[in-house]
Amino acid sequence: MAEQQKSDSKKLTKVERAEVEREDILNRLKGKILETTRDKVAFLLNDSGEARNSDIDLAWAYWNTFEGDKFEGPFLTKETLRQLTRYSTLTRMRRKIQNDYKLFEANDEVKKRRGILQEGNKEIV
Repeated sequence: MAEQQKSDSKKLTKVERAEVEREDILNRLKGKILETTRDKVAFLLNDSGEARNSDIDLAWAYWNTFEGDKFEGPFLTKETLRQLTRYSTLTRMRRKIQNDYKLFEANDEVKKRRGILQEGNKEIV
């Protein structure tokens, strides 16, 4: 069955695939099904304006909410960081959810700042 879904998804355009994934996220949130990192990041973005606008706040909330057994809060060590979900993974999921799926977007000021940063990065590359 997974192979069937994989072959069906290959037939979809990028826009169609994003819409299917967007609906999947919304359905998972509605059903309180938080299995993947993507689901958990979407949950936090839906719940918190701070997480929408700040990757640091998102990471802190993620670690505190979903990895509290490993997360020691203000006494974060290098070893603890190695055990937690990577910061870059969380920010990549946030970008995908906000930019590709157009869900739980940041406020206008933050979107503008991020847009300027993205334009600056394009020139560097």
